[in-house]
Amino acid sequence: MTPAAPIFVWSHLDSRAREHLCAATHGERLHFANKFAPAPGDEAAFRDAEICFGNVPAEWLGCAPRLRWMQLESVGFDYYRKLDRTRLAPGFVLTNLHGQFARPAAETALAGLLALQRGLDELIPAQRDRRWICLDVRPRMRLLHGCRAIVLGAGTIGNPHPTQPLQNPVSFQLLCPPATKSTPGRRLRAAADASVHPCPAVCSRPSSSSPRLS
Repeated sequence: MTPAAPIFVWSHLDSRAREHLCAATHGERLHFANKFAPAPGDEAAFRDAEICFGNVPAEWLGCAPRLRWMQLESVGFDYYRKLDRTRLAPGFVLTNLHGQFARPAAETALAGLLALQRGLDELIPAQRDRRWICLDVRPRMRLLHGCRAIVLGAGTIGNPHPTQPLQNPVSFQLLCPPATKSTPGRRLRAAADASVHPCPAVCSRPSSSSPRLS
C-alpha cells in the first residue's frame, strides 16, 4: 500500500513548477491533483494530507483531521468564512496571498485607463480591420495627466507602494474611498474623470459618462 502523501496540491502547475515544488519540499511525498479534472482518488488523498496548496472545495475540510495548514492560491477567502471550526484539526491555519497581486493589478488598471483615455479600445480593432479612424477618434481622446481617477474596492491597491505605478510617469489624482454605495462614494464617482472597479458588484452601472474600467 502506498503511504499517504502529507502534502496535497490542488493547483494547476506545469511540469517545471512541480519539479520546483518537489525540490523545495526536500523529498516529502506530494499528491498533485488537477482541479479542472479531479481524479477519483483525490478526495481520499486530501483526507490524509497535513498540508494543502490550493483552494479545495470547502466541504472537504471537515473530513481532513490531519490537515494543519492550507495555503490558498487566491487573495479572497470568503468561500471559507462559514467553516465549522469544530470539525477542523486543532491549530489549523488558513493563509491567503494577501498583497501578492497588488502591483500587477495596479499596473493593469493603469494600462486600462491609458488605453481608454487614448482611444485604444477603438483604434486596435480598427487596425486589425485595416480601417483608418484616427480622425474620428481623436476628438474623444483625453489625457490622463491632470485627471482625477477613483478606485472602488482598491484593497491593497490603495496603499502607497502598490499604487506608485498608477501615478508615474503621468501625474493625476488617485482617490480610493471605501467600496460602498454610500452617498460620498457616489459623489466622488460623479466628480471623477475616470473610474476603476476591481469589484464591479459595488456599482452595477456607471453613475457618470467618465471612462470606466472593471
